[in-house]
Parts: sequence; C-alpha cells; structure tokens
Amino acid sequence: MNLNKIRQLLLSISIVFGITFMFQYFFNIGNNVPPVALESGRSRLAPKKEEDQRPLNLEVNFCTDKSIEENITTIQTDNAKFEFTNYGAAIKSSEFKHLTSKKHIFKKFEAQRKEDLGFLVAFEENTPFYYNLVDQSENSELITLSYSVEFDNGVINKKYSVYKHEYKVDLNIDVKFNKVAKNPIRLRILYPSPSLPEVKEDTIQGVCNEKNAVVKKTMNLLLQRYWEIPLIFGIEDKYFVHSMVNDLNKFTQRGYYKSVGIGKYSSILESGPISSSSSFNLSFYLGPKQSAAMDIVEPKLESILDYGYLAPFSKLMLAVLVFFYTFFHNYGIAIILLTLLIKLVLLPFTLKGEQSMKKRTEFQKKLQYVQQKYKHDKEALANARNELMRENGFSDMIGCLPLLLQLPIGIALNRVLFNAIELYKAPFLWMSDLSAKDPYYILPILIGAGMIMHSSAGNDPKQKFSAYAVALVVTAFTAGLPAGLMLFIFMSIFSSVVQTKVYGMFKRS
Repeated sequence: MNLNKIRQLLLSISIVFGITFMFQYFFNIGNNVPPVALESGRSRLAPKKEEDQRPLNLEVNFCTDKSIEENITTIQTDNAKFEFTNYGAAIKSSEFKHLTSKKHIFKKFEAQRKEDLGFLVAFEENTPFYYNLVDQSENSELITLSYSVEFDNGVINKKYSVYKHEYKVDLNIDVKFNKVAKNPIRLRILYPSPSLPEVKEDTIQGVCNEKNAVVKKTMNLLLQRYWEIPLIFGIEDKYFVHSMVNDLNKFTQRGYYKSVGIGKYSSILESGPISSSSSFNLSFYLGPKQSAAMDIVEPKLESILDYGYLAPFSKLMLAVLVFFYTFFHNYGIAIILLTLLIKLVLLPFTLKGEQSMKKRTEFQKKLQYVQQKYKHDKEALANARNELMRENGFSDMIGCLPLLLQLPIGIALNRVLFNAIELYKAPFLWMSDLSAKDPYYILPILIGAGMIMHSSAGNDPKQKFSAYAVALVVTAFTAGLPAGLMLFIFMSIFSSVVQTKVYGMFKRS
C-alpha cells in the first residue's frame, strides 16, 4: 500500500460515515402533528400543573407505621442471582454472570434507599412497605415468590416468576377490594436502570416503542415526557437492558422516567384508575444486550443493538468470533483468526486490485512518455493517448474493489467490537480487558509502525514525511479505541505487509 492508497482509504471511510450520518438524520425525523388520541409508543411533554393531562408522579410516600423484620430471599438462575426482600416485596440487588467465562460477575444494582428497590408498587399516597412472604415454590423452569400486604381498602398480592434459563421475570399484581371503592386508585411500578460504574463512558438511554419500532434516546431528552400505553419500556446501558416487554392485561396507561442520582434512573409504569378487584400480568427482560438472549424473550429488543445499517454483517462477524472462541477460549486469538479469515476471503479481490494498480502505474509511465514526446503536437498527442487507452484499457473499479469490500466488513466488525459484551473483561497477553483501551499503548504504536512499513514512500523526502505524518495521526486516533478493535486493525496491517512481501517473492521467482 503506497501513500495514494492510504489517502484513498481515509477518504472512503469519511464518505461512508458521511452517508451513514445523512441516512440517520433524514430517516429519523419526528412527526410534529399534534396528538388527538391515545396511541401506543407516542410521547408527550408533561405539564407543570394538572390540566387536561396529569403531571408526572415521581414521589413515593411510604406507610411505615408498623415495622416488621426484613426477610431476604436469594434466587439463583443459570446466569443471575437476585435478592428479594419483603420490604416493598421488591428486588434488593441483582448480579449477572459473564456470558462466556462465567467467572466475572456484573453487579447491576443494589438498593441503598427504599426508592431504589426494584419493582416497587406505589400508590399515589400511603404506599404499603412491609409485605409478608406467603409462598415460595420451584420447578424445572421457574422459581416463584408470592407476597401480600393490606391497604386501606383491600389487599395487594404480588407474585414473581423468575425464569431459570432465560433473562425474564414475570410480575403478577392482584388487587382485591374489601368493598366498593369510593375513589379509584392509581398504581405505579418502579424498576431501576442497569448500572455498571466500572465501564467508563457508559451511556444510559431510555428504550421504548414508538408505534411498531423500538427506539432509544438519551435520558436528558426524556425526563419531562411520558409515553402512552407503552408496549416496551425500560432503560439500557452499554451492555444490559431492563425493560418491560409484555403487558398482558393492559396495566400501563403511561410510562415515564425519573432521575435518582448521577447516572441512575428509574422507569415508572403508571396504571389507569382501578376501582374494582383486578389482576395484571407483566413480563420484564432483565439481562445482557445479546441477540440470542433477547430473541427468546422479546425479538423486538434486538433492534436496540448498535449495529446500524450493516446489522447482517455485524451478526455474521459476531457469530464467527464466538465460533472461534469455542475452540480456543480466548477472544484475542478469535479476533486474530477472524482477521486472517477475512483476508483469506478477500485475497482473490486483493490480488486483482494489486494487478490493476500495477497496470495503472505502468500506464502512467507510458502516458508521461507520450506527453513528453508529443508535447508540441496536440493532434499527435491525442491520437497517441487514445491508442494507449485502447491498448491498456482497464476498469478503475477493479482497483477499488478490495477497498469497497473491506469497508462494510470493517465498519460491521467495528460495531461488534465496540458493543459486544463478550469482550468485556476478556484478557489477551498484556491486556486485561479487550473492551477497554490498551493500557500501555503498545498496539497503537505497532499500528503506526505497520503503516510505515506498508507504505512504499521510496526516497522522496516529501513522501516519507507524508507517510510518517499519516501514521502518526492514525496512531493518535487509535489510542483511545477498544483493544479488541485495535488488535483487528493491527492484524489487518500486519497481514497485508506479509502478503505484499510474499507476493513480491513469488513475482521475482
């Protein structure tokens, strides 16, 4: 690869990212038509005071007159551990095992205050806090816990069904009135966002359905809004998502969010008026942003994966990566093998491209000779140039073909390596986490050195300076990338250097 190839590569990448940005901008423009009726997935700005719409109800007032002893129940599934408490009949903490190694534990949340408990059922006023555990059972698929508490006009029963082999929790809320309610009640279900403080630059986003699509937006755009009759509603971080995925009996009239601290939020599902005994069943996905896991519980959640328009390529790259991991049990080795496989698949196109580039170089030399020879005779120069074109005709696309094929593959793999939970805490050589940057900046330096080796700048000082400058810029740019992505870039450059050397040896022989 000479300096012109490097320039072509950087230019093509800029064009691809520019086109991607335009598509995202122009195909995600909101509809500004004023809403006239309830519609699932539509959001509205909440008013400051009660008019036609109600203000958001963000506070929980607990009724704690009669204290009882706390009872913690620990539930273990294939991939998670939950601590349930009779205080609020809620989840007090949750932990998840690493998907592949099973050694590293993700501690997703641990309640420090009453309001932090997961799946609280709150009243508009005087929310019962001290529940009684009335039943616990287990079979091959489920672990169930049932709680009960009295309120002013009746009894609330909460039943959890925790799935052993899926990242799914069902919640049944049974409201029984002792007599006809004079004033209807409204209930709210509060559940926390996933949180992984050890992941730097983690982005917390709201997840909800807008009509038939599942979308996500940064939390600062959502805190004053609510969603009418949401079908999917929750919050994600880089690797996990907590979301309601099914509301069988239409409990939820609207959903909204609440900030509960720096980088921490709660999702709130609010019911409509309840004036008679009723039973509601809701399902929640609590787990990693992994395609196979989400597809079992709710396939629509898969769209929150940050794979962009090249999702099929990204899924294929991830599948191959996981396949290699099953044999070598190291994602560093898996990335190296994936890089070599891509190079092998593209080898015929790369060889065609190099031959085309060689023909172009020879053509340029002949053209310079003709221009020098006939510089005083325009007609002869035109005839000679046309003859040269007929003799050496070739398609410019052939030379660009390897680059055009590598771009979608590189972008798709970039998406995978940026977002794959599989790489989190995955070690390789001196790196303890392939999802984080190289702590010693060894890979960025190797990438810059590889680019210098791969550029054929010759003895021209200007070309040498340009090649070194490009290598320095790329080194600085890659220094902040995840180590897994840098490993892929380094192996791509290194294999290209070896390929060029081997190709040159065969040509000379």
